[in-house]
Amino acid sequence: MATPHDTHDPDHRPSGGVLMGSLARFFVNRRGRGARNVAQVRPLLDGLDTPTPRDALEIGCGAGAVATWLATERGMAVVATDLDPRQVAVARTRRPPGAAVRHAVMDASRMALGTARFDLVIAQYMLHHVPDWPGLLQETARVLRPGGHLLWLDFALPGWLVRSHHAGPFHGPSVTAACAAAGLTRVRYEGPALGVGTQRAVFRKGSP
Repeated sequence: MATPHDTHDPDHRPSGGVLMGSLARFFVNRRGRGARNVAQVRPLLDGLDTPTPRDALEIGCGAGAVATWLATERGMAVVATDLDPRQVAVARTRRPPGAAVRHAVMDASRMALGTARFDLVIAQYMLHHVPDWPGLLQETARVLRPGGHLLWLDFALPGWLVRSHHAGPFHGPSVTAACAAAGLTRVRYEGPALGVGTQRAVFRKGSP
């Protein structure tokens, strides 16, 4: 079984995301931000019509609050990855002793993880950092088991602004189409009433 490890291939140009600046890291690493992230993920997880997942992956784990919650409160074995070594270091320092979370610096566009390894993948506020986000969704589908779920949360923008700037990750229908191409079927979607805010969706690998 493949295990998570840092990507150090000198011939590989990471396409899995853009590292955050200092201001963005400040907001991501605030203590209260973790509780907010968990509160947004919880209803999506509770709404799944399948048994509680056993093995979970969080890509773009930030400070690690969601991964820790999945392990300590939901009893999952979790792999938490981020492209930024500084964020992985923060997440490791905040992991409670004994929590079943393994952290790794990893390019989400080319994950050193086995095929069909996870029941659950979480991508929260990270897809818009990824230039080749449709490719990342293909890779997400690869590591999901049949019947496994992707929980996706990100910012939403009005349709006219998305169309003018080709900002696909901010456009729910574009993400749904890319997921469908990867073999992920949307089973739930919630978007902001005025077109600006947070959008969240659940996708299942295979037919609903």
